[in-house]
Amino acid sequence: MAPYQGDELRRCVETALQLLIPGATVNSGKPRLTDDTYSAVVKAISALASSYNDQEPRVNRLPLEILVKIFAQLPTYELVTATHVCKFWRATAVAQATLWNRIVTSSHAQLVCMLERSGTMLLDVTILGLDLLQDILTACGVEDWRVGPGGASRGSGADVLCSALLAHMPRVRRLFVLSPMVLLGSAVYSALFSIPAPELVHFELQTFGPCTFGTESPLFDGCTPRLRYIAVCGPSLAIAALRHVHGLARFEFTNTLMDLAEDEMSAIQHISDVTLHWDSMSRSSVTWFLVHSPAELTLASQRFLPPTHDLCEIAFTESSIRVVHVKTGFVREIREMKTEFLRPYAFYGGSVLVQLTVDEPTWRYVCGSHPPSLHEIVDLTVILVTLETWFPEYNPFLPDYPKAPSMPLLKRLTLQKSAQATTPFRFVSAALLATWLRSHFPSRPVLVLRALVPRPDADDAYGDDALLEAVERLEYL
Repeated sequence: MAPYQGDELRRCVETALQLLIPGATVNSGKPRLTDDTYSAVVKAISALASSYNDQEPRVNRLPLEILVKIFAQLPTYELVTATHVCKFWRATAVAQATLWNRIVTSSHAQLVCMLERSGTMLLDVTILGLDLLQDILTACGVEDWRVGPGGASRGSGADVLCSALLAHMPRVRRLFVLSPMVLLGSAVYSALFSIPAPELVHFELQTFGPCTFGTESPLFDGCTPRLRYIAVCGPSLAIAALRHVHGLARFEFTNTLMDLAEDEMSAIQHISDVTLHWDSMSRSSVTWFLVHSPAELTLASQRFLPPTHDLCEIAFTESSIRVVHVKTGFVREIREMKTEFLRPYAFYGGSVLVQLTVDEPTWRYVCGSHPPSLHEIVDLTVILVTLETWFPEYNPFLPDYPKAPSMPLLKRLTLQKSAQATTPFRFVSAALLATWLRSHFPSRPVLVLRALVPRPDADDAYGDDALLEAVERLEYL
């Protein structure tokens, strides 16, 4: 402590002690305290401060099991920060392998360190491509996300991180790889697919850019008895590699219907939920759209989708179709594909639908054609993209829009704002919505408004009451 600081502290202590003398004030003329008295007081204060500093922090008095449970609730970057608070916290966290088996990282040093700390525990790993994790953390206001010596590490490519993970694949339980970079090669990923993964339950790989795996050898060397979920979005994966996987419940892959052979279709027939992401950039996809007719494309689609008369549920938009088989409950879905040519399959194939989800353009088609498959609809969802007032024929709530088909059994109607809705998006008033419901849905279904609220109408103060009378119940989600 500097001399002037010690003198100032002495004056403060003397002043405080003088005020403790009965009848004394700072300038009262009472005798000043002796050095012995001052020293005794300073020693007492120092001893008291030391006694408090030597006490164990209250948070460290918690039972070790409770502290570990608290650490277990933290996301990876906050757990890493907790290890830099004090020696006790660091020793406690580093010693618990169960805290380090949930890995979310884009740093090679971070991954290696956490793999070491996890011991022999089963791993749940999320690998994010170059700089992606740092962007997420920066947006959340997190700057310090260090692990181990050397401070923060630069992000690495997903292929570099996957190469560090190869030796630990036998104990990986869940793996998600997201690579925002265009993959220039697939050697690391091919190696990842060929290593036994006996504990793997959930596997996802999402990339941007061309990366084709040409292998038809069994996936993960045929040793994945627990695997239930595979999603490979971006790369094209040979379906023949799935022949040994018998317990798979969900499968997502990128391909085109034209590239799927009959034997490949049979390889996925036993999977209850299959989603095809249409590879619109492939050469075969471009060639088919230029050369072949919609009828030929429909035939190719019907090899993947179940027979049309066996459907009980359809979700149909301009870029996707999702159908559910009535007897087995199996789900088939195609995404990122223009679906206009599949409208006859969806609505005129003899199916008796119970649940229907459509976007506004498809709803306009349904209202204009009145397909017979909708008479037994119980649950209807309409996704609204735009509510154009300049062109009334594109606004389903205005009189010029085609009348909805008869749905006498309708019990639930959901109106939902699309994530791609135009801006500004102005929903209709309660009075106009009530008029539309009475005109098109006299069965008074339950109305669910998802991310929608009727706008106030100054001309009709009773619009809310009219809306409640037009439906059995009103719900907001």
